[in-house]
Amino acid sequence: EKTLTTILIGNNLVNISASSIATSLAIDFFGNKGVGVAVGVMTFLILVFGEITPKSYAIRKAESLALFVAPLFDFLSKIFYPISLAFTGISNLFLGKSVKNTPMFTEDEIKTLIDVSGEEGTIEEDEKEMITSIFEFGDTRVKEIMIPRVDMVCVEAEEGMKEVLAKAIKRGYSRFPVYKDEIDNIVGILYIKDLLKYLKDGNFNVSADKIKREAYFIPETKRADDLLREMQKKRVHMAIVIGEYGAVIGLVTLEDLIEEIVGEIFDEYDVAKDEITYLDKNTAIVDARLPIDELNEKMNLQLPSDPFDTLAGFMMEYLDKVPEEGEEVEYDGNKFIIEKMDEKKISKVRIIKSSE
Repeated sequence: EKTLTTILIGNNLVNISASSIATSLAIDFFGNKGVGVAVGVMTFLILVFGEITPKSYAIRKAESLALFVAPLFDFLSKIFYPISLAFTGISNLFLGKSVKNTPMFTEDEIKTLIDVSGEEGTIEEDEKEMITSIFEFGDTRVKEIMIPRVDMVCVEAEEGMKEVLAKAIKRGYSRFPVYKDEIDNIVGILYIKDLLKYLKDGNFNVSADKIKREAYFIPETKRADDLLREMQKKRVHMAIVIGEYGAVIGLVTLEDLIEEIVGEIFDEYDVAKDEITYLDKNTAIVDARLPIDELNEKMNLQLPSDPFDTLAGFMMEYLDKVPEEGEEVEYDGNKFIIEKMDEKKISKVRIIKSSE
């Protein structure tokens, strides 16, 4: 408000003074016709040399010009302060109390700036995606990114070292949830590196229950950014997700959280799989675990994402029964056909988009 008032006072002071002097001189030279001459000439001069040209130059040389005029502007703001204070007080009589300070840029404005910068090539596409992911990260809930319960690989508390090592070699994981009797009773997390000292001593009789660490439990509604900070603070790499009824519904790792920002991370044990395999322009085979929001973005669809999160959930909701291979759902002119089942779980879905 102070900056704007200073600019307006200076701008109007110069324009009005120049117009008054020009009108006075024009009347001396041209008599009564001088008023019209002064208006025309000053309008041209003010627009070209007082408004358009300096502002265009300022846009092109914003940083260097700002550094040059900053001391002068600071000096003028102090000179005009009493006048500025008086005008602001008069303005507030009509407008009421001045509004609270608002951010210079809103989140939507920053997102628009990022989109425009990406389109113009100012930032690379991967940089644009990463920045956008950071904004979305704060709105993401753990439930949206967790590994669901059916895909969790756990070890039973009484399993011995040989069984645990065999599972670690087969799966390529370095941490496993440890349970007793049932998955809902998670009693800890087993770190494969904790087995090394037992291997060194040749002790193969130790059970998972003896060397487990404390498990870290979180609600499904926790925000991803909050969880990332907590996991950094607690120095844990895996959290067990608990649903509204107290049952285990999945797990989330530090890698899962980071991937939400930087994209997929593959190690030497990961096999890269295409979540969407196009057969032609309008037909694709899609991993049923793909989140609806991601599917909509990648295939330009308009599927609802509530009360389900994944393509499999969408199919189950609209079939309203235990699914079978070959069953079909039609939505918004597009066909969704169950391509492959993994026991009672939908594994792959064939999507045939409307050609319209």
